[in-house]
Amino acid sequence: MTRTRRWLLGFGIWTVLAILSASQAVVRLELADQPIDWGRLIVSSLVSWYSCAIFTPVFFLAARRFPIDGRGWARHLPLHLALCGVASALKYLVEWVTMVEVLGFRLQPLGRMLTSGFISENIAFWCMAAAIHAIEFQRRARERELLSARLEARLSEAQLNALAARLHPHFLFNTLQGISTLVHRDPAAADLMLGHLSTLLRRTLHGRPRHEVTLGEELEILEHYLAIVQIRFGDRVTIERAIAPDTLGGLVPCLSLQPLVENAFEHGIARRAGSGRVVIESRRIGQELEVSVRDDGYGPDAGALQEGIGLGTTRGRLTELYGPRASLRVAAHPDGGTMATMMLPFHETPVVSAVEAAA
Repeated sequence: MTRTRRWLLGFGIWTVLAILSASQAVVRLELADQPIDWGRLIVSSLVSWYSCAIFTPVFFLAARRFPIDGRGWARHLPLHLALCGVASALKYLVEWVTMVEVLGFRLQPLGRMLTSGFISENIAFWCMAAAIHAIEFQRRARERELLSARLEARLSEAQLNALAARLHPHFLFNTLQGISTLVHRDPAAADLMLGHLSTLLRRTLHGRPRHEVTLGEELEILEHYLAIVQIRFGDRVTIERAIAPDTLGGLVPCLSLQPLVENAFEHGIARRAGSGRVVIESRRIGQELEVSVRDDGYGPDAGALQEGIGLGTTRGRLTELYGPRASLRVAAHPDGGTMATMMLPFHETPVVSAVEAAA
């Protein structure tokens, strides 16, 4: 809320209180069958309450500098009681001068006016101090929540950066290892693989790292990796894609599919005799996005499946970004082979950015 809106809100509150006070006075005069001077009644009510309102900034300042909370309440409470007493006396002075000297109304002497209403006016200022303390406590609690949200967002960002930094060398090492197996046997194929690797690294490492990309972008990046492994395995592997069009705009962790595909090739296709098949699928299930990679290798029962750096890092990134709303499950497929399934909430706004904006 802007400063101007806060001032307008405070002015409105004090005006409403003045109107309510004037209404109560009208009821009282009506019941006593006494004449009602509407002009004097409304003006005197507004002056009475506005002469209280002018002390609002002082009470806000006192609540912020000397809050009645924690270990300092015993030291700060007398200060607020004294402030209420001083404000009560000054309030009557302002009210009396305004009514008598400025507006020309006839009132009882200031001393008598102060003596007769000092206690009730103190009570009113005590209520003001209590209300302002409540507002300040809420403001500080909100600031702590926002600070906590910012710190959590920054911690999540740091953890995600660490996970991404862990994933890139792992992926690069495995890819270079694949290239090294062809560099003497088939230099042309090795050169082609290096070209795809160069494009892939340029796409993933250029500029400020993004933790999430659309599934369409992720699949474009994945195609370069698939080209690399296709060269490596040749006719031994068939790659199929079953991507639902309505899933392409959903966001997924950047480079989250590559470890799933790598796992299918290394622990599925590479360990079986003859040719194999890898199927990449995506679909929406309600508000969830399901992405899966399936191979027709021996399956996890053969003991070949182990969760290494790639799958472990991907699982950690899902947890950091989406918490319990996301999961990564690797299990045997009913038709044979292994299926890795990644479930995450379908969304089109980056999670980390949304948290920072809310903070």
